[in-house]
Amino acid sequence: MAEKKQTTTKRTYNKKTTEKKEEIKVEIPIVKEEAKEKVAPTIKERKKLDLTSMVACRNACKSRLVYVSKRQMGYEIVWENFGSIEW
Repeated sequence: MAEKKQTTTKRTYNKKTTEKKEEIKVEIPIVKEEAKEKVAPTIKERKKLDLTSMVACRNACKSRLVYVSKRQMGYEIVWENFGSIEW
């Protein structure tokens, strides 16, 4: 159930116009959140790929594309133009 909390705000007017003070009562509803049961997401098993399988890589750039490996010194693959495939 929502309970209501009362708050008061004082408004004052400039002394030139009036010397009247007003109190305005505003009711703010307080919403209590109920504990919801958390459902664990289901995890799908990944397909394990064979490490010896060959994967085709295709150039999607309009010009020459060069891959230089950071792990293996001197290993690089070059694609000459758009659509060329390297294994």
